[in-house]
Amino acid sequence: VLLKCWTGCGAAEIVNSLGLSLADLFPGDRRHLADHGTGPLRRPFDYRDALAGVAHEATVALLIVEAARTGRPLSDEDVQRLRQAEERIDAALRAAGGAR
Repeated sequence: VLLKCWTGCGAAEIVNSLGLSLADLFPGDRRHLADHGTGPLRRPFDYRDALAGVAHEATVALLIVEAARTGRPLSDEDVQRLRQAEERIDAALRAAGGAR
C-alpha cells in the first residue's frame, strides 16, 4: 500500500484519519520472516523521492523569499512554512544517510 499526502502528513496520520492503524496495511504477521531465512524486511531508499521532496521544499522557500525580496512582509504563516521546509529538507538528508 502506498500512502502519499501532498501536504506532508505522515503515514500514521493518514491511516488514523481513516480509522486504521499502520498494522492494517500489512497482511499477516511478518515480524518473524527472518526465522525462515528471508532476512529482515526493509524498503530500499528511493533517492528520487527524497530529491523530489527537497526540490519542492526549495521551491516553497524560494517563493516566500522572493515575495519578501519584493517588499511584501513575511506573515507568521510564511515564517512557519519556511521552518517546515527546513525541517523537511533536513529529514530528507538524514533519511539519505547524511548527517547535519
